[in-house]
Amino acid sequence: MRRLLASRRLFGIKVGPVWGVYLDDVDTFLRGRRPPGRPRKAAARPIGEDDTRNRISDERAAAGTDEALLKPKAEA
Repeated sequence: MRRLLASRRLFGIKVGPVWGVYLDDVDTFLRGRRPPGRPRKAAARPIGEDDTRNRISDERAAAGTDEALLKPKAEA
C-alpha cells in the first residue's frame, strides 16, 4: 500500500505517521487492475470465417488479381 501511495498510483493523505485512504479510491484502483495470472486465450473465430477466407483466396486466384495487390517497394 505504501509503494502505491509513494508511486502516486493510489491517492492518500498522510496524517502524521499514518496514511489516510478513501475506500472509494481503493475500490476504483482495484477495479482498474487486471486479474493476476496469464490472460485467457482469445475467443475462437466465428463459424464460417475460415470458409470466407478460403473463398476469397480462391476467387483472387481464379481472377488473377494477385499481381494487382500492393507489394512492398524494392529498395534501390
